[in-house]
Amino acid sequence: MKLTKALYLAAAAALFTACANNAGDTGKTENQPKDETPAVETKSHDAVVELGADDMPVAGKTPVVIDCWATWCGPCMQFKPVYHAVAKEYAGKATFMAADMDICEKIGKEYGISAIPTVIILKEGQAPVLQAGSMNADEFKAFLDKNL
Repeated sequence: MKLTKALYLAAAAALFTACANNAGDTGKTENQPKDETPAVETKSHDAVVELGADDMPVAGKTPVVIDCWATWCGPCMQFKPVYHAVAKEYAGKATFMAADMDICEKIGKEYGISAIPTVIILKEGQAPVLQAGSMNADEFKAFLDKNL
């Protein structure tokens, strides 16, 4: 009984740490045709730019911060309001974007995203910095302060 409880708690903890994202797996079966989703217009929501299927962000003089998420991912939904609130606070320091991995498959493949939520920081002339897992506001700010 104790072993069953321990296994259940370990599974629940893993679920809330990060959701697995099998590169390009959007829940479709082989018999279903793949959506030929046209490029989605980028939309601004608060201080965050929502990316479309064909968008591929590039860092310029201002660093780019990308939240890789999915609607079905519990930890992603937990992190989303934190990301948006901190994006408002750090608006002058970086450009904040969000990429739904079910739509923005190119980004997932380009950066080898295997777990979500993952935050990517792009800075001109530097290797991308990736951080997987949900963060609270203080953890996210510390990550940004260290890497921006």
